[in-house]
Amino acid sequence: MKQFLTITALFLAFSFTTKAQSVYHATKSYEGTWNSYSQKYVWGSANNVDIRFTIQGDIVLVGDRVGSTYTTGTQLTDQWNNDGGHEYSWRARDEKGISCIFKLINYNDGSKLMEVFYSDYAFMYVIPN
Repeated sequence: MKQFLTITALFLAFSFTTKAQSVYHATKSYEGTWNSYSQKYVWGSANNVDIRFTIQGDIVLVGDRVGSTYTTGTQLTDQWNNDGGHEYSWRARDEKGISCIFKLINYNDGSKLMEVFYSDYAFMYVIPN
């Protein structure tokens, strides 16, 4: 009985200290480049993909070929957009330590958009509902 209580206590302690994780699958991706004349990113054509995103706390693991990882830091936005999306963004660093902005937009229909902005290029991922 003592052993059972010890195992139960360890299980409960582990359960409450482990961060929950969310998993999403992107079906389309876009690459963008910064246009200094228009002062905005210009997005290329859509690519059909099957990329898994795992978010656990402040870490975003991307199941792409290079094994991208984003560690978020200071939150920059937490706001509702005019089109019904709830937008969040954070300062972040990728797996190479390069600074970027990681953005997540949740739409009313359950779909999501994840974007990663560097100084001269960006990536956008569409996650259907």
